[in-house]
This record gives sequence, C-alpha cells and structure tokens, in this order.
Amino acid sequence: TQSTWGDASRQRRGGQSLFAYFYAASVRGRSVAVGSFAERGGPQPPPEHVCALLLRCGISRVLAGHKPFSDMPLAMRSPSGLEVIIADTSYADPTAANPRAVAVHEVLLEGPAAGPLSARVHGFTAAGEPYSFTIEPPIGDRTDDGWWVQAPDLGRGVRHTRGDGRNVQQRFVPRVDTE
Repeated sequence: TQSTWGDASRQRRGGQSLFAYFYAASVRGRSVAVGSFAERGGPQPPPEHVCALLLRCGISRVLAGHKPFSDMPLAMRSPSGLEVIIADTSYADPTAANPRAVAVHEVLLEGPAAGPLSARVHGFTAAGEPYSFTIEPPIGDRTDDGWWVQAPDLGRGVRHTRGDGRNVQQRFVPRVDTE
C-alpha cells in the first residue's frame, strides 16, 4: 500500500518521487503531465511555434484540466488555428465555502469515427445557470481588447472572460447579427 512506500523513518510521503515526476516545481518547472495554459497573466495558448508544430503533426485540439480557470470550460484559438480547451472548476467561486460552488461541466468530443470531431460543453455555472453549446467561432477567439469569447449568448449576452489565476472577470456583450 502507499503508506508503506518511502523510507522507514517516514520522513517522506509514500510515493513522493513518483509525485515529484509530475509536479513542475520539483523538476525545474518542467512536467510531462501537469501543464497549464492559465499562467503568465491569464489564459494563453502555447507559443505560436508550438501551435504550428502540433498542427503539422495533425493535432488540431488540445484539452487540459488541472489548472482551474472560471466556472465553465474556456476554449482558446491560436492565430494559426490550434484550439486549446481548459476545463477545471476547482475554484469556480473562490468566495464560497466550497470553491466549486455548484459548477460542473462536461466536454464532449463528438463526430464520426473517421473525421473531425466537434467539441461540445454543457453544465452549470457557479451561479447554477445551465449552459450547453458547441465550440465554434467566435467561441475561442480573442477580442482586440484582450478578452476571450467564452460562450454564445445564453440569455445575458455573449460571455467574454479574462483574468489572472483565480481572479477571473466576465462581461456579457450584446450579440450582433451580421446578416
């Protein structure tokens, strides 16, 4: 069992070396499993040269959890077209006794076995508001003033978000028809 791992003096947590392999702070800021797209002043897609490499290798979408941001999944589209979806509600409402509040979500990849898959998200915000939508432009686009388009108009306007760490801001922008 895990409790018997480690040294006999119990100076280390059982399995500590295994945990350290995944914990970036233990391995000079690098990790094979725990990365984050919600650092450096807020959510950011990978550097453009990394996006271009992934696209050349046939990878058009990256899904990540672990690093909380907002109370619903956030899609980000790089200038080259790589789509990154981060989905973790651990701190959906940092002011609540339970920081997850009632926020819950699911990211579904749907489509034919051979062909492109669409990404659909559904769930409840920290305020208990239901949502369900497919991630397609403009969802995932970045506005000229630095906000990410997070959700379509679900009754209050198109949801934009930005933030730094657990300090997340939202605004609701009236939908503009372009017909």
